[in-house]
Amino acid sequence: MDKKNKKIRLALLGCWHVHTFMYLPLLLEDPKNPVEFTVVWDEDAGRGQDAAKRLGIPFEPDLEKALTDYESLGVIIQCATTSHKKAVLCAAARKKHIFCEKVLAPSVEECLKIQRAVRQNHVKFMISLDALPYGAYHFAKELIRKGCLGQIGSAYVRRVHGMAYGEEGGLPDYWYDNRQTAGGATIDLGTHGLSLLSWLFGRAKDVTALTQSRLGNGQDDVSTLVIRFENGVLAASHTSFFAAHLENYVEIIGNQGRLAILGFIGLNQDRIRVFLQSDLLPGFEAGKEVSPEELPDTSPLTIQQFIYLLQSEEQEIPDYGMEEAIQLTKLVEGAYQSAALGRTICLSEFF
Repeated sequence: MDKKNKKIRLALLGCWHVHTFMYLPLLLEDPKNPVEFTVVWDEDAGRGQDAAKRLGIPFEPDLEKALTDYESLGVIIQCATTSHKKAVLCAAARKKHIFCEKVLAPSVEECLKIQRAVRQNHVKFMISLDALPYGAYHFAKELIRKGCLGQIGSAYVRRVHGMAYGEEGGLPDYWYDNRQTAGGATIDLGTHGLSLLSWLFGRAKDVTALTQSRLGNGQDDVSTLVIRFENGVLAASHTSFFAAHLENYVEIIGNQGRLAILGFIGLNQDRIRVFLQSDLLPGFEAGKEVSPEELPDTSPLTIQQFIYLLQSEEQEIPDYGMEEAIQLTKLVEGAYQSAALGRTICLSEFF
């Protein structure tokens, strides 16, 4: 095989995330960017062996051996959230480029150690922020940039599903083990909404959070965060594992219009509906649905963009870099501190 068509070899570090095998086919079945996995490592031997068998490759229980004894250009990190730091530091030390599932780590302190290791070893880095590629959200960001909604005052994001109690197949038991998760709905599903809000409105100034454990297991399965951004936008992010259906909803309100995006966001946006009212856009003064043809196409999803990054001269892809990863962790850590202390957390002073 010539160099142009040579497969990109990757190591899979963990199969902990429930959507690991939802996204891997996007790499393995892409004829334009041939990818192959050479080894699987997982802290749970049974889970790792199952994944390795599914991929037809070896399972290696020793993390260092997985990164030294098997050829790989980079790593896909899908291990438990609390193990991200260990996996990233080990990969960076061995000059492996890194794709890491969100969040990068449960604390900003851990993120800063990771950042130093990535920079010192000059490896490429990408954080998986799965909401950002979708065309409907790019449509929203462009409306904000052009001022089509006037001055933005507030925004609301809701991300919910019913997997906490088995309505949609359920979540594995380890999803409620704080030693692995470092939190519940907020640090998991909630990060989609938080990263989207940060992408739209920039740096957060402070956060106030309320969380609830409807199942009574100590993990937050319902949470609402109120975030004040440095640009003055006040946003709310609601997350729940305790809902009837998987659902996403975004609303952005300005003094000359509003935008609502609703529906399921999965591997495409064919189930998305967008409603726009704008005093500044002819035909939308009274408000109406935006036709799918008017929406930008969805960009390649994040795990696909990582392969493009590996083939480029860049160290990061804009919007998916270390700074975005740290800001996301800052919001999550601040939210849990707020819920525990019962007060607003000023992010610039607390961290």
